Amino acid sequence: MKRKQKSVKPLSPMDAKYIEDLLKEHGKEIRVTIVNVLGHEYASLIEDAVGDLCLLMCEKIEKLKSHTSPVAWLTIASRFVALNLRRNQNKYNDLIPLDGVRIKSNGAEIFDEVQYAIWLEEDVPQKLMKMLTKRETEIYQKIYVEEKRVKDVAKELGITENTVRNLHKRLRDKIVNAINENKF
Repeated sequence: MKRKQKSVKPLSPMDAKYIEDLLKEHGKEIRVTIVNVLGHEYASLIEDAVGDLCLLMCEKIEKLKSHTSPVAWLTIASRFVALNLRRNQNKYNDLIPLDGVRIKSNGAEIFDEVQYAIWLEEDVPQKLMKMLTKRETEIYQKIYVEEKRVKDVAKELGITENTVRNLHKRLRDKIVNAINENKF
């Protein structure tokens, strides 16, 4: 499945270099994210997903460059394009797992692509990150972006594992509450 071509203005050499550097530096993590979403039965779509991600990066270059965590943006965008490809490839759209949640076409727990795209467009993840303290942001970065274990984070930051767990729980609760209360 190829992404519908939008009219994208040409990238400046600096923007092209920026995208190229991001892809070189984080290409492995991007592919892992895409494979995790696609699963092995859709492995043939990996290259399409990477291509779609590149197009999305070009379309949203200004948002990407101004984002406080371009790596987080890339991770979310990778998941989005992979999920979109998988949904387009899935003939019946009956069940598509997303982080262990079974998504049913009956509307009970549907992952709304439009809402997700709006989230990306309106920088909701960035707004949610601004609600966190400096330490919570640090924990978020280590656990979710760098994918480190609690034990390793505690050792690296010189704090106890319980402190890391407590901070992790607090940051998750803040984010969930903000989402539930539409504070963004």
